[in-house]
Amino acid sequence: MINSLHIRNFKSIADAQLEFGRVNLLVGANGSGKSNLLEAIGLYAACLGRGISADVLSAKGVRLSAARIFKSSFKKRPTPASIKLDGLIGGARYTAALKTKPRSSNLEFRSEALTENTARVFLRRSTTGRMTSHAAPTSPPALVDANPHRGLWDTHASLAHVTAATRASLNAVAKYIIYAPQTAVMRGLVPDNRGIEPLGLTGSRLPQAFMEVLDQAVNASTKRDVDEILRIIWKPGWAQSVSVGPPKPDILPSVLTPEEESLYIVDKFMQTNRNTLSPYDASEGTLFLLFVATILAHRESPPVFALDNVDGTLNPSMVRALVGHIVAVACHGDTASDADTAGDADTATRPHQVFLTSHNPTALDAIDLFESDQRLFVVARNGEGHTVFERVRPPAGMTKEQWVSAKGGKNLSQLWLDGRIARALG
Repeated sequence: MINSLHIRNFKSIADAQLEFGRVNLLVGANGSGKSNLLEAIGLYAACLGRGISADVLSAKGVRLSAARIFKSSFKKRPTPASIKLDGLIGGARYTAALKTKPRSSNLEFRSEALTENTARVFLRRSTTGRMTSHAAPTSPPALVDANPHRGLWDTHASLAHVTAATRASLNAVAKYIIYAPQTAVMRGLVPDNRGIEPLGLTGSRLPQAFMEVLDQAVNASTKRDVDEILRIIWKPGWAQSVSVGPPKPDILPSVLTPEEESLYIVDKFMQTNRNTLSPYDASEGTLFLLFVATILAHRESPPVFALDNVDGTLNPSMVRALVGHIVAVACHGDTASDADTAGDADTATRPHQVFLTSHNPTALDAIDLFESDQRLFVVARNGEGHTVFERVRPPAGMTKEQWVSAKGGKNLSQLWLDGRIARALG
């Protein structure tokens, strides 16, 4: 997981240093920069992954922009030379500086470096790459070819002398993507050109991916995850079961063009011969919950991911239940560490780190501020338009009982609506 990240000169983020937990919830006004943070993390992950070209960034859920738009450009300040990202991932520190060129749609590496503990693993400046082993720091560095759009970890990781724990952690972060499910895609009305396995960023492949989850729900942890999310789905009281099967012309409306399989949800109050609903007929909240359930339980889901607008189309009680489930899976599941999950089929399905954005106050009530792996950040713009982040946490030494007393017994959602969480309302 990403322990900390220093972001400079990326969109509205001029300079921000953040320390993360396993579950990180971002709240704040529209346009404050919540999604920009998710994208900055996506850019950082892309540096470790398949590269920083426009198509790779798009596949991670980063909004397509001209390369120069990624770089901050505030009034009364000179345009910076590069975007700078400096993060700690387990025992490793990876830094990258990215530049733009006129009329180019792609970012390029200006420099990058990886160290494990205090030993340098590799260094690249401009278009020259150098790899050196921390096991033999006095040996001459080996020159390697460096693609301006791809990082050295992607192209030369096999040459890097790092521990298994560091290798697993870097590879986990490199898989990070941003999910933003759209009802029309989940219903099969609109195709998603960024459809990736196991689940598309906006909801493509939902029937197939959910069926794969059901098929793999043979170990205890995966079955618990599926059962819990289904209990949330059943909470409103009308849905009886969900299944996946081949297209049924008598159920699916003609406007749908399903792929090989489709979701079917049974309404327990309807007559037996008319109680099966297609994705087009089912509530969008139910589809959203199935989407999140699939991310959390599928063994091929990325170990580090973001979910933009976790409240989706859910009512307040469902938002709290869903975020609570995400916290339980990510923080209280069987995951011990990024490295420990390698080769373990039971724990590998659980996410290592999750980033969430929300505009629904009840999402906050699922976060325990006294748990270090659960973190709440308020995102806002300062007087210069820079995005700033403030972690909400109790004063040092304060107990949970003292916190409740000091806040008059009110939970976080009430404090937010009362305007007692600075800048949360914008």
